[in-house]
Amino acid sequence: MQKKNYALFMIVLIAMLVLALSPVSGAKKQTTLKFAVWDYSIIPDYKTMLEAFMAENPDIKIDVIDIAAKDYPDKMTIMLAGGEDVDVYAIKDFASYSNYVNRKLLAPLDSYVRKDRFDIKPYGNMLDNIKNKNKLMALPYRGDIYILYYNKDIFDKANVPYPTNNMTWEQYAETAKKLTSGEGSSKVWGAYFHG
Repeated sequence: MQKKNYALFMIVLIAMLVLALSPVSGAKKQTTLKFAVWDYSIIPDYKTMLEAFMAENPDIKIDVIDIAAKDYPDKMTIMLAGGEDVDVYAIKDFASYSNYVNRKLLAPLDSYVRKDRFDIKPYGNMLDNIKNKNKLMALPYRGDIYILYYNKDIFDKANVPYPTNNMTWEQYAETAKKLTSGEGSSKVWGAYFHG
């Protein structure tokens, strides 16, 4: 699976690049950004990032819109299509990202990256997966990789060779079919893919 190393991307903190929100001369005006994310109250990463960001940028306040994970993709699509006032939002999965791009619910970030001289080199080729028509549409705050765990006993019983490091997704699917057996409560599934 090394050949196809997919990362889940999240837009988390797009508006953090929006330093185009230039302060008013004299006293700094506080800008409030609405940030939509799923399960904010139970995922500590978000709170840690937002608190650090607001400490570094006291003129920006983040209001969190917390949505249950199971409802997030559908609710975000409805909110954005309906013109809901959301400045920044996390993208839960690549299918949602594609949906937002197709519905023109994302703004290109290239001008912000240039204006703020934001260094995108550390992202490497991860950004190639989230460009649309050569425009940067999102920034990941992390990258996930898939790890394959397998039960040797099931492979041995089915007389199927163990997975290799260069296994393709097509080979993974074929192997899963070969390992699937039985019916009803005694059914053995050849794979489980956690989304």
